[in-house]
Formats: sequence, C-alpha cells, structure tokens
Amino acid sequence: MSQADVIKIAALIARKSVEQINVSNTLGSLGISNSFGLSALRSRLESQASCKLPIFDSQWTIQMLVDSVSEKNPVIQPSQVSFVNPAGAETSNIRNLEQMGLGMDIQEIDELPHTSDFRSDNFYKSHFSPSELATAALKTDPRIHLCGVFCAKEAVKKSHPELLNLRMETIVVSSDEAGKPSISLSEDVPNRHKYNFLISITHSGNYAAATCITRWTE
Repeated sequence: MSQADVIKIAALIARKSVEQINVSNTLGSLGISNSFGLSALRSRLESQASCKLPIFDSQWTIQMLVDSVSEKNPVIQPSQVSFVNPAGAETSNIRNLEQMGLGMDIQEIDELPHTSDFRSDNFYKSHFSPSELATAALKTDPRIHLCGVFCAKEAVKKSHPELLNLRMETIVVSSDEAGKPSISLSEDVPNRHKYNFLISITHSGNYAAATCITRWTE
C-alpha cells in the first residue's frame, strides 16, 4: 500500500483534500481524534492493505500510518500502561492494587458511519460480531443500539491495561431476555487473568454511554 493511498484514506476520514495532508500531520491535527474516527481509519486501512494493524491514537502521524502498512517498517505496539498508586509512586504490579477496575465511555451517535448494509460495511463488520449486527438489525434505529455496544466495548478496554489493546471484534456484547447486557471475550484472546464484567449501557438524546466494572483473578 503506497503513501498516496494512505493519505487518500486519511483525507476521506478527515473530510479534507489530499493537498491539505502531509506525512508529518498528526491524526489529531486533522480532526481524527475520537474513537469512531480512529476506528474507521484503522478499519479502512486494514481492508485496503489486507492486514491487521495495532491500535493507534490521535498522536500518530501520517508517516506512522504509512510505516504500519509497510512490511519493512512495522510499528511497535504501545508500551504497557502502568498504574499510579494514591501516594503517587508508579507501579506496574497489579497485585499491589485491589483487583477491580472501572471503565467508562461516551460517544455521539451521529459520529457513527451511515450505511445501507451494516453487515458488509468495513467499519461495522470489523468492530461488531455477526450476532451483534443481527440484534441491531431488529432495532428501530440500529445505529443507536450499536453506538451503545461500541461504548460498552470501549469501557471494557479501559477497565484493565491488559484489555486496552484488544480488538473490538474480540469483545462480544450480548443481552438476556430482559435486555440486561453482558460481556464475553473471544476464546482466542490471550490473557493472564480470569475476568468477570458488570456492564451498564445507556442512551440519552444523541449520546450513548457505558460503564464497566471488571474484577479479575490470577
């Protein structure tokens, strides 16, 4: 995949002309900073380059994107997140902390891409499972439902550093007959702990939000 191809995709997501973008631009400076924009960019790049890319954020430059789809210059995954204890001393050993985490996320529903076919759209099929899309299809407005599911997945990722770089499709949101949501992880997700998730999803006006409480055992 060429540099020009990467710039074209970035321009499309940022809603700018190709001439406005150069390799030194950060995604944030182009207005690609929220979860939807970053995820949409990654899914399009993965589709065009036929590869899996690491999670990136608004501080990435266009050059880093070009490198990420180049076999010669693979991008290194972000370093592991560390904790700061109440006294301000940094520690990476979760055994020193209570084995419980909290994650929250809120998103604007209108930021979710519009599509006539959720199952074939690159963004949706790379972020949601077939069962999640099937459930959404039964709703009056699938985008409202999927925005809540997206928030739930982001909240799960934020609840523990080991989960932070999980791909969205490996986190599955389902609900019981009463509509109570639950979280499960794909069997192929490598982890050092056994997790239990308590998730809450809400919608208000043009926003969806979710909160996740995660407990883990060794």
